[in-house]
Amino acid sequence: MLPAAESYARHVLADLAGAASVRPRRIASANLDLGLALVAADKPEEAAHVALAAIESGRLVPSNYWRVAEVVTGIENRDATDAATVREAFRDTYPGLGRSRCRGIGSVHGDITCALPLLVALSTCGPEREAGPG
Repeated sequence: MLPAAESYARHVLADLAGAASVRPRRIASANLDLGLALVAADKPEEAAHVALAAIESGRLVPSNYWRVAEVVTGIENRDATDAATVREAFRDTYPGLGRSRCRGIGSVHGDITCALPLLVALSTCGPEREAGPG
């Protein structure tokens, strides 16, 4: 990302916060965009913080999940603890993803499609879950 991305993402968030009509899903998405810009700016701790804000808002939709995964992937090698915190918050806030029996990339379970490898990495679905219990 370009260096201006962080500044632009902060500006978008400020505009959304000051808008006459509240748009919580857009604010959550904008927080994730800022998280991606912060990863690119080598600010993993702050990236984790804004990603947590987006996750804990409870306003993410499936089309946002890849952004969470990108932030986690971006901070993982720099700060494994923060990456784990964001990953666990995602699993706790969106538990339906982890409880479904995913049959791999592209499979459909419930109303969620495991369309991206990054989504599979965030959720608890994956090859190790296919065998079932015991």
